[in-house]
Amino acid sequence: MFFPRPTLSTVGTQRRPLRLSPFQRGTWGAVILALAPCLAHGDAIERPIADNIRFLRSHVLPADLPGSDIKTGPIVLDLRYTLAEAEAAVALDAWLKFRATPRTPVVILINPDTAPALRELFQPTKKHAHVITMGRAAAEMNPDISIQISAEDERRAYDALENGSTIAALTVENADKPRVDEASIMRSRSENGGVLADASALDDLAPGEKKAAPAPPLPIDHVLQRAIHLQHALQALKRS
Repeated sequence: MFFPRPTLSTVGTQRRPLRLSPFQRGTWGAVILALAPCLAHGDAIERPIADNIRFLRSHVLPADLPGSDIKTGPIVLDLRYTLAEAEAAVALDAWLKFRATPRTPVVILINPDTAPALRELFQPTKKHAHVITMGRAAAEMNPDISIQISAEDERRAYDALENGSTIAALTVENADKPRVDEASIMRSRSENGGVLADASALDDLAPGEKKAAPAPPLPIDHVLQRAIHLQHALQALKRS
């Protein structure tokens, strides 16, 4: 079966909603789930987080629909800026019914730039069991949990992960700040013959040499950060 990859022009245009009977929806969903391992996932991003939680980012659906080979466990599924048509929303709906359970909840990240077909899937009147939507609210969408973040900051944080930044660097405040504690001070003294080294980097500069400007700090992805915190809390409640 061939699934055309939607483009910005096709996704953004107004289309007549796809109306399927319950039987047709179930049939389409079963086909998608059966073919999921065969679909190309080259553009998808998958990262482990912690406590068996996995992060998945889909750029185009259904091509990036997570396959059956994804390890079981709680999932954070990032659908911000994801492209999709109505048929893909049907496939995602079937996948969520198969994957979201009381012990493996799915937190969905969405924003106003998520494809309209996907935003429609998560309207308040279409509740999914064990699925929680989270993201930047707007007039045309209202996630279960709204996060205050500007469109510019969210895009910068999203792109930082695309360009190789780690999830920890984008979700932990001051993740790159050097840690100075008693152990590091004693280690520094030992390495310098008992003399505490001067931490000033200016001592190493040659005359006339200017200190390089520090790299700008990585943006914090507050939406992803809250999603991870939520999954950690849900896991803690199940263990208590």
